[in-house]
Amino acid sequence: MTRLQSRYPVSHTGRVGFTLIEIMVVITIVGLIAATVTIRFSGLTRRARFEWAVGQAISLDASARVYAKTHDEPVALQLELGTCKLQRAYGRSQADRKELSLGESVAVRRFVSQSRDSSSGKVTVDYSAEGRSQTFAIEIVGHGNPKQPLWLIFVGATGQVERQESEFEVMRLIKAVKAGNDAG
Repeated sequence: MTRLQSRYPVSHTGRVGFTLIEIMVVITIVGLIAATVTIRFSGLTRRARFEWAVGQAISLDASARVYAKTHDEPVALQLELGTCKLQRAYGRSQADRKELSLGESVAVRRFVSQSRDSSSGKVTVDYSAEGRSQTFAIEIVGHGNPKQPLWLIFVGATGQVERQESEFEVMRLIKAVKAGNDAG
């Protein structure tokens, strides 16, 4: 096979290979793909952490209700608004405490009940020995989360939890509960 019949292009120096431009284009494309994957993965991780925190808040309420019913003792749930800290105090003296963090990237921003609307300080929700509390809602936000905040509404008599994105709906439901309690 002569040099002109070769399947591989030969540069004027007689060497076979890629040009610098071709190598730079390939490296750029690989870099763009890696950046896209990293950005998508970080968004999924942030969303998963947020959903984990929501699950923790729901579980803490449910465990407070179960503990109160099982041990026939009142329980208190304390929320430190503007932070990720929640605390459950149980027993007659409420000296036994369990602290929970929702994670550094998540915070409870606001608390709304029939009698209170707070966005700072500490708020305590009392559970009776039957596991009942007042109906209340908390607004959970994720730092750096592009999605709007999420509201969790805890129905005091049943312990049912409803997720809500609309603040208007949350306020409407809390007012309806208050009107029902005032009428009854």
